[in-house]
Amino acid sequence: MPKGWVWSLAITLGLMVLVLVWPPLAAVGVLIGGALHVAVLVQTQKESTQRLNARLEEARKQNSLQERNIAMKSRQLETIVVNLPFPFALMDTQGELVLTNDPFMRFVEKETSPLMYDSPVFHPELRAFIRNAFIKESTLIKAFNLNATDYQAYAVPVFDKSRYAGCLLMFLDITQILEGERMQKRFIADASHELRTPLSSILGMIEILNRSGFNDEPTRVEFQIQIETEAKRMEAIIQDLTVLSRLSAQKVMLNPVRANLYHLIESVYRPLKPSFEAKGDQLRIEMDEHQTVTGDVEKLHQVFTNLLTNALKFTEKGTITVRASNQAGYCVIEVIDTGIGIPLEDQKYIFDRFYRADPSRHRASGGSGLGLAIVKSYVTAHKGEITVSSVPGEGATFTIKLPM
Repeated sequence: MPKGWVWSLAITLGLMVLVLVWPPLAAVGVLIGGALHVAVLVQTQKESTQRLNARLEEARKQNSLQERNIAMKSRQLETIVVNLPFPFALMDTQGELVLTNDPFMRFVEKETSPLMYDSPVFHPELRAFIRNAFIKESTLIKAFNLNATDYQAYAVPVFDKSRYAGCLLMFLDITQILEGERMQKRFIADASHELRTPLSSILGMIEILNRSGFNDEPTRVEFQIQIETEAKRMEAIIQDLTVLSRLSAQKVMLNPVRANLYHLIESVYRPLKPSFEAKGDQLRIEMDEHQTVTGDVEKLHQVFTNLLTNALKFTEKGTITVRASNQAGYCVIEVIDTGIGIPLEDQKYIFDRFYRADPSRHRASGGSGLGLAIVKSYVTAHKGEITVSSVPGEGATFTIKLPM
């Protein structure tokens, strides 16, 4: 019971006692009692109003706090969505895409508002995917190509207390993954083909040698030499495959040091000198004798061995030049030959595994078809780059840029 009622009751009882004691005070007592009662009612009403206002103010503060929390979470969600590196969108229960990021908007051929699930501004295949996500209200996964990019699309329904509340649309770029799978399949096919060719030759010659009554000595000697050649070629292919496998798995550890490039080229040339002399080729080293390069000496030795061997294969009675200089923080090295050159249409594939601009010539030379692929992998491991330029009939130039 409020305090005002207690006081009112006490005063009323007191007046009643006075009236009983002195009757003339009856009228005055009635007036005073009524006035006091009204005053108490007013005070009680005022206290009730104050309590109600206090509760309303507390409720208003709570609502304001909740609104601020909701607004903050909305901004956080929007910030997250906008900064996602892949296309993302949020679709509501009416099929409107209420929240999107820039990568997703690149799917939109023409901006429109509101952006609905069946809008004609989407690519037909994408529109069909979004439409199915809206209609089925279930998880969907689909792969397709948009704007020359392969995507794995996900539609994930969102539920609020078991009621469908919308759908999340995500598109993950899987171009590199698919390209890696395609390269792996091509690599396996090419490796099988490259190993099958010498193996078939060996088996064919062995079959002839094992025929009863075979006694052709010159042919036997020739076949033995060819079998040895093909076996060495298979060994070279397997060794190069092992190197490329390690490079692909990023298991090659580099031990970079500052080395004398002039001496490195000389050490590469020394075992190749008889081959140069046999073909009538000359090597020129055009660089300062104190020219240095930073890298793993063993790996760089393999790089220049492969490049000089490659140049030697296609240069008859010509010149192979190794030139180097420092340019803008890089050591730029050129390997220039005066050989047959490389056709323009083949130059962009020249570093691919097993690619051959002239297949018959490569096989005749006993190469594995992996030498230039290894060169590029080693150069890339050094955070460098390699390019090729060539004019058919005039030779080729391989240019390597390695950070100083």
